[in-house]
Amino acid sequence: QERKPLKRYTVEGLVTSDVEAPALVEDADDKIIETCA
Repeated sequence: QERKPLKRYTVEGLVTSDVEAPALVEDADDKIIETCA
């Protein structure tokens, strides 16, 4: 269960660091959905 929040935080940090990359945001969204699923 620790992997889920860890990945989520990492993805959020990545998206926050690269806000100018919409493709990255979409990819991160997919990863979050897969992790939650």
